[in-house]
Amino acid sequence: MYLTRQLMVIFIGLIIIIFAPSNTQLVRPVVAQDCDFSQRDFYGNCITDQGGGFFGSQQDCPFNQRDFFGNCITDQQNCPSNQTDFFGNCITDPSQSGNSPGVIFNGLGENLSCENFDTIFTSLSTLSLVGGFGNSGQFDSKTIEKMLLPFGAQFCFMQRQYDRAIALYDRAMKLYQKDGLSVAEAMILNDMGAAYLGKGEYDSALLHFQQSLDLIKAMPEYRGVPITNIGLIYTYQGRFVEAQEYYARALEDKQFKDNNIWMAINHLDTGLSYHLQADSQTKLDVSQVFLDRARSEYMAALDLLHSNGSGGLLGSLGGAGLLSNETQLGGKSSFDIESILPIFETLSKMGTPENQRNAKLFLSILRGGNPALEAAAQYNLAILDLEAKNYDSARAKFEEVLGIAQVLGDSSFEGTVLTLVGFSYFLEKRNDEALTAYNTAIETLSSGGGGDPLVIAYANRGLLFESMKRTSDAIKDYQQSITLVENGLNRVVLDSTISNLATLLAYTPPYQRMTALMVANKDTAAALNYTERGRAVLTRTQLLSDAIDYHKLSNSTLLEQERALRQQLRDAQVAVDNLGVLKEATQEQLTAAKNKLEAAQIAYLNHIQQMQLEGGYLEREVSRDVAETSAVEKSVPPNTALIVYKFGAINPSGMGVFDNPSTAFVVTNRDIKPISLSFNSQSVQQLVKTYIADPKSQTGLLQEIYELVFTDVVKHIPSHTTHLIIAPDGLLNYVPFAALPFPDGKYLIDHYSISMIPSGTILTILEGRKPQVATKPGLVLVQPVATGLPILPNAGTEAQSAARALGVKPISDATEADLRDNVSGAAVVHISAHAELDPSALLFNAIYLKASTDYDGRLEVREIYELDLRSAQLVVLSGCDTGSGGDGENFALLNRAFFAAGAQRVISSLWSIDDAATTDLLTEFYKARSSGQYKTDSQALQAAMFKLKSLPHYSNPYYWASFVLTGLP
Repeated sequence: MYLTRQLMVIFIGLIIIIFAPSNTQLVRPVVAQDCDFSQRDFYGNCITDQGGGFFGSQQDCPFNQRDFFGNCITDQQNCPSNQTDFFGNCITDPSQSGNSPGVIFNGLGENLSCENFDTIFTSLSTLSLVGGFGNSGQFDSKTIEKMLLPFGAQFCFMQRQYDRAIALYDRAMKLYQKDGLSVAEAMILNDMGAAYLGKGEYDSALLHFQQSLDLIKAMPEYRGVPITNIGLIYTYQGRFVEAQEYYARALEDKQFKDNNIWMAINHLDTGLSYHLQADSQTKLDVSQVFLDRARSEYMAALDLLHSNGSGGLLGSLGGAGLLSNETQLGGKSSFDIESILPIFETLSKMGTPENQRNAKLFLSILRGGNPALEAAAQYNLAILDLEAKNYDSARAKFEEVLGIAQVLGDSSFEGTVLTLVGFSYFLEKRNDEALTAYNTAIETLSSGGGGDPLVIAYANRGLLFESMKRTSDAIKDYQQSITLVENGLNRVVLDSTISNLATLLAYTPPYQRMTALMVANKDTAAALNYTERGRAVLTRTQLLSDAIDYHKLSNSTLLEQERALRQQLRDAQVAVDNLGVLKEATQEQLTAAKNKLEAAQIAYLNHIQQMQLEGGYLEREVSRDVAETSAVEKSVPPNTALIVYKFGAINPSGMGVFDNPSTAFVVTNRDIKPISLSFNSQSVQQLVKTYIADPKSQTGLLQEIYELVFTDVVKHIPSHTTHLIIAPDGLLNYVPFAALPFPDGKYLIDHYSISMIPSGTILTILEGRKPQVATKPGLVLVQPVATGLPILPNAGTEAQSAARALGVKPISDATEADLRDNVSGAAVVHISAHAELDPSALLFNAIYLKASTDYDGRLEVREIYELDLRSAQLVVLSGCDTGSGGDGENFALLNRAFFAAGAQRVISSLWSIDDAATTDLLTEFYKARSSGQYKTDSQALQAAMFKLKSLPHYSNPYYWASFVLTGLP
């Protein structure tokens, strides 16, 4: 479900674990007198005269006319608060007024926000130096800073100001690194990971969680926190079984189990994994099992929160609880945290409503309260009710959550909940109430800065208008949603965009709806334009950018460190490999070696991240422009049809209010024909998943796929067409179109040569390129060995065939340096080696060559951008699994990187096939290519498929349909 699932992702900032050791012994006030809090003075002593007292004074005078104890000042001298002394009296010399409570408290009241935390810190530090923090002694500013920085970072985190939170956490961590406080450092690393997770930067989040875990492996009372957060990363990557294993691991530590807050968050995260896992099921009964488990976990979290809401003072504050422990302050005077609670109690009653809300949030954090956690549990339970069509129950829970959101002062969260309330009315077709809720949500979100929830609110109000037949209003909202998305992509760091490709894909429904509406309005050009805009942002950026060499952009120190860390990583890997084959190696030795390897991997990834930030080696403009419709038409070669697919928005069973048709465009160099497809997008994607999981035995599904996605399309393909260029959408990227059964009993490949393209816009870019003249016919590299993977026994034979056809000598046992040193000027680049594609680490996916003096042998995606492939007509990747993985849009990520480096075409495989079949297919391809009978590489690949499928032992499409050509025909 688009709306609820995306809003659950947006809500992630409120369901991640923030460190707080429950066993920290906080220094309590010396006071033991029995009187109400409002009857105590600043030091906690009971006030005999209950008319006085800093926090309880009932006297009728303004705050800035009270003395330090809250009593009215008889001489109400008329002077500004910044010119009053410690007791509020006017000071003749204003320079002496720096420590006045009037200055401090009024300053806090005016500046109580994440952005102005430095002002707050300075004020509190000043107050501490005049004895204002109780009677435990004075503190130097560094001690105060060490306590307050994590606290301020947590406040910014709760306000979803993640970049600011990260900056404050980083400042705090540097202080603790100097003192050698590894536990505090681990806590801050974990909390930084939480902030990166809130930003949707999964790789960075995972890195920080792993670093945190590495620092505290020997301390079971803390390990469960980063372990749970790593599980959350896996949840959002769709690795549900692994996520649930990590959640269970966290519970192995007794002290983790004894902390209600940590346990509540563990239940919340476990519930979320079951909740999202239910979405991935095709059978309703299985899906319901996971939904029931999710509900049970959410309820368990609520029970824990209600039984003990805090779990100890500072239960939700990263690091601050620990820092109040005298032993952790290196023997300095212990800091009495509770003594600053009254400051924020006072501030919560003064100033603007926003400042009062912020003060309440500070108080919540300091006291260990977790309104956000209760909101998370209620929110997710409401989502379950919404999906189960229990609309009244869902809205009742959303109302509770709204109250918490208002206390938190989180307009983004408040607007998100209002959008869901509107959606609940929308599903009941209570349009007026839905519209009221959506209008309020958009107003709330607009005043609070907008962001992702505003994108979704506009998209869903557009859906409401469309169902009400208010098409013009729907179009306006969809366009506003699209504008917000594209403005947000105006300038980003490209590597982050690649890493968060799924985030881009989350905002496709407005494009889908606009495509369908334009087709209905018979505005074909606009329909195709929206389709292109919804899919071409990333790939267009990659292809339009100049070649990048991060070695030239980064400073020499960073590069020297990168080489050193890469060598350490290589040495650690060799050590693990060697121990793995030694029979006499003990388990302890192997474990130690693996730990060292893990530490080296973390250090290397951390350094690469620093290079990205400081060197900006992938920082480029992200273009949102797409080709004009007329330009796309002109780019289609004669006798060729470009087929562009656009899936309709996917709604879960029973949730849709009206159909969301998918669309296909048949584009020739003469015209464009839009086709509304009646298939259910979810059903098609499930068919493809089932097929790709076992392409050898599931060939029968290809007939069903053909009937759904091609039956209506083929009717509009001109009869003289001999070649198809297919721009798939989603999991259609994994469909072997060559093997789709044609009605005449043959395959699609028997009627057309076929190539793939990411979009029509990319076709125009590739057609418009002017490749450099090649200086050599080809480069053939073969490396059949990769650690932990089976050897490729036929790789040498395949390389020999390719080399003969190209008239070159193959480079056996090829290194990464062999590729880098020889690739420039080659017309064809053939790489016969293993490759990997892990959707969770897209930039670090790699082709496995051999290590050399300067390179580790892993040709990673980020490094492919550095290559000079401007003369490369073709790149052939014959390793296993070079294309599959993820949700379809990251198909052939390696291909796209080669395009960005200058290549015109890439041949790669959709799935891992028999090594002998690969060799035979590519041998036939090169034979056909060099015969002179075929004008294009796509025709040569077609001829190779003809040959293989004619052989009885290769007749199954599994053997001959895996390889696809992407790029120009």
